[in-house]
Amino acid sequence: MKVSMWSSYYGDLQPEDMVLELEKYGYRYGELSAEHSLELLDRGDPIQVGKAFKTFADAHHVNFSQGH
Repeated sequence: MKVSMWSSYYGDLQPEDMVLELEKYGYRYGELSAEHSLELLDRGDPIQVGKAFKTFADAHHVNFSQGH
């Protein structure tokens, strides 16, 4: 079993800061909330923004297996 945290738990934080909090508390898996997804989509090209966010999350050992 892979324990994950819904990113909306840190809904008041920017997506990258949310990743840092997940890492800080030992979470390796997360579920990306609609709020954080919209924040990322507002930044521009979804392909480039998504790749950059994944690179950041990977560097902090956090994997998002799903979103909702």
